[in-house]
Amino acid sequence: MDDLIDVIEGNRKYIKCIYVYNKIDTISIEEVDAVSQDPYSACISVHLDLGLEILRQKIWKALGMVRIYTKKRSERPDFEDPIILTQGRGGLTVYHAILQVHKDLLNDFGSAYIWGRSCKFSPMRCG
Repeated sequence: MDDLIDVIEGNRKYIKCIYVYNKIDTISIEEVDAVSQDPYSACISVHLDLGLEILRQKIWKALGMVRIYTKKRSERPDFEDPIILTQGRGGLTVYHAILQVHKDLLNDFGSAYIWGRSCKFSPMRCG
């Protein structure tokens, strides 16, 4: 009921969050399992280095972040230094990736080849 009133009045904005529970090494496994069932919760133990990778994955997913690896023609991809982008309202495009590198590249850009799960076939040519 409160959410409906907030939407009608338009005076509040709701943002995504992740609840992080630390010191899971002090409670039972059943309690950790019950808390971690929520997709917006993460259970970690900094002392024992538990759950930090799961927390990292949930943060990347909540923020809509992706890694883009670039490569020059006839060279291998550079897996050391990716471009990291967050998804906006319109999603991610090659245009956003080029702007992240340098805006002057838009003048010389013709097309790009894309590999990965997000394209219909690999490599896929797009402009």
